[in-house]
Amino acid sequence: MTKLERLQVAKSYFPDATPELNYTNELELVLAVMLSAQTTDKAVNKITDTLFNLFRTADDYLEADLEEIKEIIKPIGLTKAKANNIIKICKFYKNDFNYRLPNDRKKLMEMPGVGQKTANVVLAILFDMPYMAVDTHVLRTCKRLKIIPEHRNELYAEQTLERLLKGENINSYHQSLIYFGRYHCTAKNPNCTNCKLQTECRYYKNNYN
Repeated sequence: MTKLERLQVAKSYFPDATPELNYTNELELVLAVMLSAQTTDKAVNKITDTLFNLFRTADDYLEADLEEIKEIIKPIGLTKAKANNIIKICKFYKNDFNYRLPNDRKKLMEMPGVGQKTANVVLAILFDMPYMAVDTHVLRTCKRLKIIPEHRNELYAEQTLERLLKGENINSYHQSLIYFGRYHCTAKNPNCTNCKLQTECRYYKNNYN
């Protein structure tokens, strides 16, 4: 199989995957993705169920008691940094973006706490732009399926995927590959026995041959 064919097979396992983070507007999406760093979407959804109902707008956050925000997001960890980023993002969203996110990656990354992965997610979901966000699940999949060398990082994987998927609907792969790594090609006990990619997989070769 070619690298593209391997990606197509991986995508076929979850062809209609949709984002698991809960949000109702663009500001909530940015905040949810930022909050998801080093934790799970499920854990983030639990705390944003309270957070997003209590604070509806950027101004609500800017008028809020920081300690109250910290208490709400405490279960997901990195409490101080994430709480401060919420306020900084809302301030930037209000003062620099006039309550409207730009469809520009460099500009999005000017917001505190917003790195390239977060910006890519926002651009792909909100603006349907051809960006690939690489999390730990996608990176693991890319290494196991020999899309990238094992020593390479997220940025290399992102660039490789965007090059390989040029001409394809990159956004349709974005969430499918996350699901493939999260629910099929898992870090521990991956579903190798029911996988069509056994012959293409480093993990299978190292553990079953």
